[in-house]
Amino acid sequence: MKKEIHVLGLGPGIENYKGGYDQVRTIGVNDIWRHFDSDYVLCVDKIGSFEEDRFKIIVNCTPHRFFTCWPEWVYIRNMNFKQVEMIELDNKVPGRGGLVESLDSDRVIPFHVDSTFTATCLAYRMIRNEPGEGKIVLFGCRFMGHHQLDNFIQAIQESYWRLYCALLERNIMLYNADEKSSLYDVLPFYEP
Repeated sequence: MKKEIHVLGLGPGIENYKGGYDQVRTIGVNDIWRHFDSDYVLCVDKIGSFEEDRFKIIVNCTPHRFFTCWPEWVYIRNMNFKQVEMIELDNKVPGRGGLVESLDSDRVIPFHVDSTFTATCLAYRMIRNEPGEGKIVLFGCRFMGHHQLDNFIQAIQESYWRLYCALLERNIMLYNADEKSSLYDVLPFYEP
């Protein structure tokens, strides 16, 4: 297995992600299985946040592990998840640089305004103890034109820059794979 994880957001362009990368793990957010069957799924939103069609996709997906901070997901009937793992988010100061201070914590995972930030931190957790240089690549993470994130673009860019610097210190490269992403000028561009 490569020390590489692809983080799959739900922004424009994700429908073009086809996988096929040899020995690369994937972690997607929310109803990512609408587009791609990721190895792992992270959901930091409550059940009531989703319309019925999105909710059904989340409930019917079968990743190796489903990560959430909401106990209500654990108790859903007919869950197909092989394993549900509860996580605790570090969101004491939301909107202030993404809280990379808690990156190495075994207790909490950094959180910001977008779930792909938390998925990126979770990806780091998965590969941090593996030998050699690591790589995390963001797909479907544009953040522009998103009704809830448009006002946070600068904060998102600052958070990902801080995360990039923190991961670089830990021998992990963080890449953006979308030329139209608001992170294009913040993170190095990924070319397989």
